[in-house]
Amino acid sequence: MEHHWSKDAMNDMASRMIVKGVSDTGYKPDQSITRAEFAAIMVRALGLVDNRGTAPFRDVRANDWFAGAVAKAHEYGLIQGFGDGAFRPLDTITRQEAVAILSRVMKWTGLPGGSDTGKTLSRFADSGEVAAWARGSFAAAVEHRLVQGNEGLLNPNGELTRAEAAALVQRLLRKSGLIH
Repeated sequence: MEHHWSKDAMNDMASRMIVKGVSDTGYKPDQSITRAEFAAIMVRALGLVDNRGTAPFRDVRANDWFAGAVAKAHEYGLIQGFGDGAFRPLDTITRQEAVAILSRVMKWTGLPGGSDTGKTLSRFADSGEVAAWARGSFAAAVEHRLVQGNEGLLNPNGELTRAEAAALVQRLLRKSGLIH
C-alpha cells in the first residue's frame, strides 16, 4: 500500500473500520471485490448494526460471514437480488452494480439524485455501455464527483477493486458531510 494511489482513502476507511484487509497485514487494493464484501462495506459506512439477520436470498446461508450485512443491506433497500432469487454474494461486483448500490446509499445520506443523465454521461466515451437500470445512478455519482472515470471512461462492466471501493465510500461520506 505504501505507494498505491488509494493509500490515504484505504487507511482512512480502515481506521474507521469500514473496510478490512484480506489478512492482518495485507489489503490487496487491486483485487476485485465481491458483492457480499461491497454490501458489508456499505452497511458499515452507514453505521448500521449487522445483527445477523436472515437475508431473503436462496444463496445466502445464515452461517455465512456476510449473512447479517446482506440482510441489513436488503432491509434498508441498498441491495437487490436477481430474478431467480439469488444474490450471488461471491461474484465480483461490476462498477455499475456498485454505483447502483452507492446511489441508494446516497439517498440515506441526503445526497440528491442526478438531474440530466444524458448530458452528464455524454462526456464519457463508453457511456453507451451503461445499462439502462444504472444510468441514473451513474449520473448522480458523477454529478456529485463520487465517480470520476478514468481516461474518459466509466468502464461500467469492469470489476470494482478493493481500492476503488474504499475511495468511493470515502468520497460519499465526505460529500455527505458525515466525515471530514
